Amino acid sequence: MLYYFKLERSGCNRPKPGPEVPGGVNKRLRLRIDQKRSELTAAGMTSENDQFQLWLLDMSDAIERFRQTLPPNLAARLNFSSESLSDVEAHALAKYPTVGDIKQPSEAAVVDGMARYVGEVFRRHLGGKWVIDFTSKTNAFYGLPQLAGMAGQKTQTCPLTLVTASVDRRTGKFMRTVFDNCMRNANEARQGT
Repeated sequence: MLYYFKLERSGCNRPKPGPEVPGGVNKRLRLRIDQKRSELTAAGMTSENDQFQLWLLDMSDAIERFRQTLPPNLAARLNFSSESLSDVEAHALAKYPTVGDIKQPSEAAVVDGMARYVGEVFRRHLGGKWVIDFTSKTNAFYGLPQLAGMAGQKTQTCPLTLVTASVDRRTGKFMRTVFDNCMRNANEARQGT
């Protein structure tokens, strides 16, 4: 499965600092990430987990770069509310007629930003944290960032697969339905039912 994190590790499609990135980049954070990457490389610490830590450091900027690819009226509605998931899904359906279209290497940075945004909506409402599994190659989400420790969580949650599944299913309400189910599980767990 195409995933920006995997391409980022190989150096492909890495956002460049400066005006060539839509909307620019937070230069201070980009310098910090580049410095950390250099330090890790110099120290021989280029493991997948190290690269995942850099991916996490870039979270806010990656979401902002995604927002900059959107029409201004849509970008303005992305406030990390559950309702904004429907807006993101509608945009994905309009932009990507097929799953093959969303998996194109040229779309990796946008899809990564979209998955990060979706994940942050879940995380901000349900708690939890971003994790990645590099231990079990039989895990369906091996090497893909997931959310763990969310209130009432019953299954693994991988925001990238939510984005691609929404394009595949084409209901226009897939991500919001999954979110609402997670919220229901969280409320039941809080009430002890």
